Amino acid sequence: MGPVPDFPPEAEFPGSTAVVRAAYRPRNRVLDLWWRQSEKDSTGRRYSYFDVPDGKYRQLLAVHSEGGSVGEFANHQIKPFYHYTPKDEAD
Repeated sequence: MGPVPDFPPEAEFPGSTAVVRAAYRPRNRVLDLWWRQSEKDSTGRRYSYFDVPDGKYRQLLAVHSEGGSVGEFANHQIKPFYHYTPKDEAD
């Protein structure tokens, strides 16, 4: 097993109108994002993005901590560049 990453494996974005939360698995480089399906959706639908470097997840966390738009970042910096698939919560 490799070194422990120096970033949280999961993050919630209560102020985001697009992304509810994120989880990153560095071992297999999978980033899960839960996208809101409606304005009142508090859980979101999970999409797994594959082969995402940890630096991209760090950038996502930085955008959030600096008060930027997590949804805008994900739409412009993650969705167009990484293969993804929707997931059922049972997966």
